[in-house]
Amino acid sequence: STQSRSSAASDVYKRQLVATPEELLLDEVVRGLVRDPALEGRIRVNPDARGVRLSLGSSVLFKPGKDQVLESALEAVAKLGAALGRLEGQIVIEGHTDNTAVGTRGFHSNWELSTARATEVLEQLVELHGVDPVRLSAAGYGQYRPVATNRTTQGRALNRRIDVVVSSERNTP
Repeated sequence: STQSRSSAASDVYKRQLVATPEELLLDEVVRGLVRDPALEGRIRVNPDARGVRLSLGSSVLFKPGKDQVLESALEAVAKLGAALGRLEGQIVIEGHTDNTAVGTRGFHSNWELSTARATEVLEQLVELHGVDPVRLSAAGYGQYRPVATNRTTQGRALNRRIDVVVSSERNTP
């Protein structure tokens, strides 16, 4: 009896270690992005409770205080769009800033800037790269979800980012 309970627990553990086809595809797509010359050194990958989090520094994508994607970043966004188009899960584009006050007239706050940047990336993915808009959403977090200290230049640079959170689960309408 003890042996059968142990065997059942082992079976449950083994099932959890087997990746779904969606998880395998997500892993393959992420590995391709990290190795792509247009994104090499520009993208950080971290596990997320929903799937995977791809982080791009905002200096790669935007001028300070602006929400227009830089011409030099268009290829990177195109590569991201092509990769995301291969997947079926939900995608959240998250904008983040450091805690430095916005120094432009165009934005009232870091929250507004971070949301505008996330929305700009989302719209490029849909309009220029054909990612299904049903799968996308945008969120702006301003300075309120830092990944590093805002006391150093390096920390502030890490906090200014666009995170693309990709779920490994299929859409469920």
